[in-house]
Amino acid sequence: MTMVVILLFICSTTVLGLQLALVMRSYMYLLQSREDDFQMERRAIILSQAVLLIFQTIIADSVLVRFEGIPGGKADNWDRNFSSSGCLGSSIYAIYCLYFRIFSGPKPISAEERVYPAFVTFWTCTIIVNIYCTGMIVGRICSVQQGWRPPSICSLRDLPQRTRLHLAKRIVVESAMIYTAASLSAFITHACESPAVDITYLAESQIVGIAFNLILIRRSPSPTQDRESELCVGRCFNPKTNRSRADATVGTTDSVDTPDASSNASEGMIDWKE
Repeated sequence: MTMVVILLFICSTTVLGLQLALVMRSYMYLLQSREDDFQMERRAIILSQAVLLIFQTIIADSVLVRFEGIPGGKADNWDRNFSSSGCLGSSIYAIYCLYFRIFSGPKPISAEERVYPAFVTFWTCTIIVNIYCTGMIVGRICSVQQGWRPPSICSLRDLPQRTRLHLAKRIVVESAMIYTAASLSAFITHACESPAVDITYLAESQIVGIAFNLILIRRSPSPTQDRESELCVGRCFNPKTNRSRADATVGTTDSVDTPDASSNASEGMIDWKE
């Protein structure tokens, strides 16, 4: 999962850099009246952006489809088919839209009305798949939380489960908000004529992506807290340092270690009978 976040961050950064390069080169070529050279370089830059955007979409949707059945078990066939078809459809429409964008010169937005349905379908499919898969994941996490019983005092296996569920739900919700905002920003950029607005929306989504990466790599709890938790659990599980000592009265102990107390009590009953 960390590698996926790193790849998406690298792709988004590269797309932003290519967009800045495209705008700067366009101004330079327009000032020098070299439109033919600009067309060739423009197509190369847009093709690179297309590959990166499709790569980002496929990775993000594939991760959502892959983890849709976790932690509530395997997803239903209908859910998996819907998510997979939506991911495939959004990728196909991305290729279709970007093909028209590459091989049609820099024309006014009114001359590209035939591409509007493709753009709308692509971004609608992407956003629907994202929201649907995210809702399924959060719903399954909530169902597990509702059916989850509090852990025992001395359980290494059950102790961190509630924290992990809260963290998983928080990361999923935050990533869904960021991915949806980035998709909406990308759709808005296709309807904007001004390069300044285009770069502004890309920069905003990039800043949000940086914030999300900082959330993912935020510092873990302090070593002191980890040490205290380990000592607390260790006292519960170490039989040498935490033995139950039976008193004169059968059944009373000095510790809360239930298994040792019951065994000592049973031994006391046997001695009393003898």
